[in-house]
Amino acid sequence: LTLMTYEEILREIRESRQTLEALCGTEVRGFAYPSGYVNNTVIEAVKNLGFTYAVSCVRGLNRCVKDFFMIERIGAPESSVSDLKRCIALLARRNPI
Repeated sequence: LTLMTYEEILREIRESRQTLEALCGTEVRGFAYPSGYVNNTVIEAVKNLGFTYAVSCVRGLNRCVKDFFMIERIGAPESSVSDLKRCIALLARRNPI
């Protein structure tokens, strides 16, 4: 998306959203930046298309979300619950309140 014009970004996201909503039968309110690639133009398009939040690929805990269009997250593919707990605890120690 970061290599597209604003109009191309809008069209791509709008069409993808319509496809997902048709498949799921429900409104899609959140957005995930493809491969984490994002810039201000993409963020503005996501906001203007009416999404309520978007997740980044920035690793972290959101104790107090300051920007609902750059929410941090923790990936946990093929992880056990205990591994996920350890990951969250480690991040919490690195980022105290």
